[in-house]
Formats: sequence, C-alpha cells, structure tokens
Amino acid sequence: MNALARLVGAVLRSRYGLAAVLILLVVGAVGTGALINRGAPGEPNDGQLPPIVTADPSAGDDGLSSPDPVTTLAPVAGAGPSQRALWFARAWLRRDEAAEAWRSGLRPHSTADLTERMALADPVSVPVAKPAGDTAVAPLNDTLVEVTVPTDTGELKLRLVTAGGKWLVDGVDWEPR
Repeated sequence: MNALARLVGAVLRSRYGLAAVLILLVVGAVGTGALINRGAPGEPNDGQLPPIVTADPSAGDDGLSSPDPVTTLAPVAGAGPSQRALWFARAWLRRDEAAEAWRSGLRPHSTADLTERMALADPVSVPVAKPAGDTAVAPLNDTLVEVTVPTDTGELKLRLVTAGGKWLVDGVDWEPR
C-alpha cells in the first residue's frame, strides 16, 4: 500500500503524469457519454439526444398578444378610446400651463397609476406639437388598446385600458419625426 501511495504521488508531481491522468479522465467522460447515447439495440441513432420539451405544445399560446386580431372591444359607456386619446393629447400638449394645472387637465383622462407616475412631471418637458391627422387605434385585447395620435412634429402613442367603466390612458410614449 505504501508503494502505491508513493507511485501515485510521483505521478501527480510530474507534469507528464498529471497530463496522463487528465487525458484518462477526458477519455473516460467521452466514453461514458457514448455508451449512454447508444440507445436500444436495433434503434437508429444519429448521435443526437432527443429534444427537451419544456412546454405542452397543445396548451395554446400563453403570450400577451393574440395571433388573431382583436375585432371587438369591451363595451364601455361614454367616449371610445380614440376620443379619450384625443382629449388626453390636447391636454398633454398644452405645455404653456403651470405644472399643477397641466396635471389637473390630464387627470380626468388618466388611470390612477398614470396620475401617480406623473405627479412630478413638468409640461416644459413636453415637445412643442399640435395634433395633425386622424388617430389610429390598435387593439391589443378587448380591454387594452394603443392609440397613435399624429402631430406636426412626431407621434404620441397612448396605451388605454378600461378602468372604472371608461377608457383611460395608462401609458404615454413620444416618437419624434
């Protein structure tokens, strides 16, 4: 036993011995993998592992947007999303008002969440623009739409949701020309 321990110690202290041990480990790992991947006798084997399936393909789409276009929106009393977006856009583009008055003009057309997020917003940061052209409504589902309001200097994109029985703006994005 003592002689075996001295032999192993001498092999591991030598760089050639260490290289030989590493080569044996790699060959052993590759050989083990080849044996595992062989499959049952008589089965064709192209050397590939079967695919790993992490979702049930028959369960349907679990994404946010639907592959089928939404054609009907949830019935909501009062102004539709296009009209509400125009009202919001006119109030939003009124940048010559004092900050609190400007935010008060947005409040009737905004969700509580957007009102809270805009608590420190300043109308000076709003681009100089005027509505120019017809709005475009893109339904994302029956209670969520994106309305594009074209202006003379860019596009105001508004996300509207149904809240409290009416369409309200919940997100604002500006795309300059």
